[in-house]
Amino acid sequence: MFPYIIMNFIISLFSFKEIIAPKYLNKILSFVLLLILILFVGLRYKVGGDWGSYDLIYYEVSKRSFSEFIYNLDSLFYALNYFISLMDLENGFILVNFTVSIFVFISFYRFIIFNDLNPISFVIFFPFVIMVIMGYTKQSIALSFLFLILSLNLDQSKLKTLILSIFAGFFHFSGFFLSLIILNNFFKKNKDKNFINNYTKIIIILILLSLVIMIYLSNDKIIQKLIYFLNNYSSTMSLIRNFPIFLSCALLIIYREFFKNVIKNYDFYFKLSIFGILIYFSTYFFSTISDRLLVYLIPLTVIVFSKLFMYFSSKYLKFIYLSGVNIFFICFLFGWLTLGNSGNSWLPYDILFEPKSKNDFYKSLIKDLPRFEFVYEPKR
Repeated sequence: MFPYIIMNFIISLFSFKEIIAPKYLNKILSFVLLLILILFVGLRYKVGGDWGSYDLIYYEVSKRSFSEFIYNLDSLFYALNYFISLMDLENGFILVNFTVSIFVFISFYRFIIFNDLNPISFVIFFPFVIMVIMGYTKQSIALSFLFLILSLNLDQSKLKTLILSIFAGFFHFSGFFLSLIILNNFFKKNKDKNFINNYTKIIIILILLSLVIMIYLSNDKIIQKLIYFLNNYSSTMSLIRNFPIFLSCALLIIYREFFKNVIKNYDFYFKLSIFGILIYFSTYFFSTISDRLLVYLIPLTVIVFSKLFMYFSSKYLKFIYLSGVNIFFICFLFGWLTLGNSGNSWLPYDILFEPKSKNDFYKSLIKDLPRFEFVYEPKR
């Protein structure tokens, strides 16, 4: 658990910069944290609840031809594995994870820059990095597309939103539902003379999206997978794991007058917070499905806790709030790692290096940093 403590310490230290250092350093420090997290997540070895499943996917894809899986569910993820497997690396799945990690954090960086978020956002996001990004690899890619979507003006970017949603869906089926974001404008008063024309365009777009989904659902294997998923999987820790998401939804509704002036695309986030509360309590009935849907409320959680920092005027209150946020999310993460029924899949944290000789730089690094539990497996 030592590496997680170190990472939390680094991120927490950076977050207090918001009180004592100029705002123009935000982009620089965020970029530094970005690089650290890319390496931390992308180079992990046998860490995460679904590691075995994804490692098996990589192995199976590497033994098959491209045409065998291109029409399958999550085809773009299979394609990513296939093209990396062509490099014939000893541990090619590490490169898959590293590629996903780069995409996730670049998308997140774009999200925080667009929304003018401070380094506190990394404190909030880090527990979800461990639980989601280092666990649900395919869905973390779909989440990354959501970060990109929410880096746009939703009132003016319907086509871009649709395109990004389709790409997300081909990495993880749930990503297709991100296209529903474009309906946001049609739940508010619209005095535009072209309202009917816009509405017609939306209907056409939804019909096309429905056809894409129907093509996927026509695959018997997919239907069998959904049935198996509903009958055999449950997320017993969902209520605990998603409590920060529920809390952020409640805070946005309670302090809606404040957030209305500081959040871009506020109307969308307000509706999403109501939806999030309903989904949170639905976990009593649809445990795993609700748990996976709540993943897409992580951006709302990051924005709410990050922007709430601006609610306080004095440095003293800011310090109290920042300390409270750090303590809350640290306790949240380590409580889940130690008490969660699957937390042991993330422990210990390992990184795989493949030194070429006994005197290699990485060999000395392993010797000097034993607490990080780096592992070395010689080539067979």
